[in-house]
Amino acid sequence: MGLIAKRPCSYGGKKFFIGDEIPADLVADVAREEKLGVISITNASAGVSVQSGTLFSQEQVDEMIAEAVANASTGYTQEQVDEMIQSAVAEIKPFESDDYGFTITVKGEGDNVTAVSCSTEDVQAVVDVLQMNADDGAKAVANVKSDSVLILLHALDTRATVKKAAQKQHDTLFSADGNSNESVGGNASTDGTTEGADT
Repeated sequence: MGLIAKRPCSYGGKKFFIGDEIPADLVADVAREEKLGVISITNASAGVSVQSGTLFSQEQVDEMIAEAVANASTGYTQEQVDEMIQSAVAEIKPFESDDYGFTITVKGEGDNVTAVSCSTEDVQAVVDVLQMNADDGAKAVANVKSDSVLILLHALDTRATVKKAAQKQHDTLFSADGNSNESVGGNASTDGTTEGADT
């Protein structure tokens, strides 16, 4: 076993520099010094660091190269490897719902529950509108083209101006007869008061 200095150090009153061999009898706790990175333990017969595992003698390198060349000549061609990979990989067909990130269930009027498929971009658009004041939110809704965003805004935003804007935009984009109140829940009016009035 040989010890090699990995950093400048001093043992037994003698100074050692990087790469110097240190007599083993001078180092009191070899394992501790190695752990601290001050020294490296080497296999003296092969001149190879025991710790590193990445350094090899020239004989070992030559042997590994010869073995790799021998294995390569009996191995598969790249075309054969590609064929094996293609046959091993299962064909995965995306579901129609894979275009969307996830489904959110939204409760509507009464016991109505609507499942809304939406992407992360849809959710981000809803959050953006929810963070705006009522007037800016209503203006932003006029530019929304996603049915999912409009449904979520109508269901989640309690501000009447944003709800009305979402309903109007939904009717404009997706309604053939101009009345899609059931699909997005609609505002219920009682005694002239609209639920979800701006506060």
